[in-house]
Amino acid sequence: MADAVYFNVAPNFDLHMFAGQLAEKYRMEGFTVTVHGKGTYVAATNTERLLEEQKKEVEADLEKAIQKARRCGISDEDLKDIFELLLEG
Repeated sequence: MADAVYFNVAPNFDLHMFAGQLAEKYRMEGFTVTVHGKGTYVAATNTERLLEEQKKEVEADLEKAIQKARRCGISDEDLKDIFELLLEG
């Protein structure tokens, strides 16, 4: 059985309001669906959307790597060579 996790929160923290806001955010992003009279459920995975989110994360990571390479004085041509070598892996 998993160990319990406890959090310290501000005394005026409204858990119900927070949960409602989070549920609405997930619904707006397509992660949950509500069936009238039955409840709210996790939506079937939208693989296309998930792939797009993952691509954005990879793009952000690559942008950071490019910025670091430029700070280190690595030319774009050398950076392309490094990337090609890594792709051949």
